[in-house]
Amino acid sequence: MDVNFVAGLTAGAATTVVNHPLDVVKVKLQLHRQPLRHLLSSLSWADYTRGIVPNLVGNVAAWGMYFGVYEYLKPVTKQYTPSDTASYVVSSTIAGVSTSVVTNPIWVIKTRMLGGDRHRHMLGLIKDMVVNEGVLSLWKGLVPSLFSVGQASLQFTIYDHGKKWVQRQHHRSQNTTYEHVYLSAGSKVAAMTIMYPAQVVKSRLQYQKVTTSMMQVVKQVAAERAFYSGLSANLVRVVPATTVTFVVFESVKKWLEPKMEKI
Repeated sequence: MDVNFVAGLTAGAATTVVNHPLDVVKVKLQLHRQPLRHLLSSLSWADYTRGIVPNLVGNVAAWGMYFGVYEYLKPVTKQYTPSDTASYVVSSTIAGVSTSVVTNPIWVIKTRMLGGDRHRHMLGLIKDMVVNEGVLSLWKGLVPSLFSVGQASLQFTIYDHGKKWVQRQHHRSQNTTYEHVYLSAGSKVAAMTIMYPAQVVKSRLQYQKVTTSMMQVVKQVAAERAFYSGLSANLVRVVPATTVTFVVFESVKKWLEPKMEKI
């Protein structure tokens, strides 16, 4: 089995366990504008754990697939691109698009559950959506989700360049855990700040049960001046979530590689 895929699965699971409560807050802020203090006081323990199953399934599948495809494509695309930057962008874009298409139904289900849908179980909600809204409702928000692929491409490009730059500065071929922490956090903050409006539009599209065009949602969000709604909560969770994802991925990969070579 591919080392990058296994490391990505593990990173996705670890990230979900650590990050899910803050993800609940982020989604609710994106869907319903209200002061953060008021929202926190209104949430119960059950609310914080609501939707963790689709979130766990989605993150495990998404990170396993993303890291697996991205790391596989980097040496391939490097043969046909003029620079490392082009290789990183092409590889991360392909990985992001394929992952978005495959996992979008999971994120729609998660958003509905976190937003307060009456269904508490995935299967019941999926059945209700397919019967009442059509099977394509599971791919609501895919277009803005594809736009937000740019965030991951930007993040991974900054991150990989950062790793190489640090290695050159210290004349070594490996990065330390501390370096993975600040490189992953810094790259995520930069990429997310630039691309966050697309994420807000995606969440609105996925949550709405009536057919609404993307342009209508964009106009609605613009009228509310809500393109950066929930960004503060997102930034708060960036450091722990991104740190966990990348440090776990790099650590598991480093641990597995010598063992896989012996097989």
